[in-house]
Amino acid sequence: MCTTARTSGPPRRAPHGAPSATGSSPTGSSRRSGHMRKAFLEPALAAAVVLSAVTVSAPAATAAPAAGWSRCPAGSFCVFDGANGTGTIAWFRSGSPDLRGQSMDNRTSSYWNRTGTVFALHDWYGYGGNCWPVWSQSQTNLESVNREWNDIASSVSRGSCG
Repeated sequence: MCTTARTSGPPRRAPHGAPSATGSSPTGSSRRSGHMRKAFLEPALAAAVVLSAVTVSAPAATAAPAAGWSRCPAGSFCVFDGANGTGTIAWFRSGSPDLRGQSMDNRTSSYWNRTGTVFALHDWYGYGGNCWPVWSQSQTNLESVNREWNDIASSVSRGSCG
């Protein structure tokens, strides 16, 4: 068995955090204070976990989305792909020369004109073809007033036909 004893030079430094031969850590605190720190930190950590679980709140309640006609904003001309304002909605302030841009080409089944002016549905792009006038404040299912106009509009203009 071979042992080597160090007899000269500065004293060896203990690894970081380990107690030295004198019983204290490199920071100068005693072993005992490490136990006190642990005794304090464990309950504090447990309390923090409990409090974080208690303070988690439920998500805020959200209002149900509007359904049917009520989705049409005031001052807008709205078209829907279902009867009675149901299904997909698109709304306008000035119209659209091509309802494909709103995914409503040949899909309009009901409308609500919530503006103070006349709008018109056209059965062709660029306000061409036949025209169906939509009077101010009218709310209609196309199927019930003119079956031929149900799901046929390709553009919407602000202003009357002609």
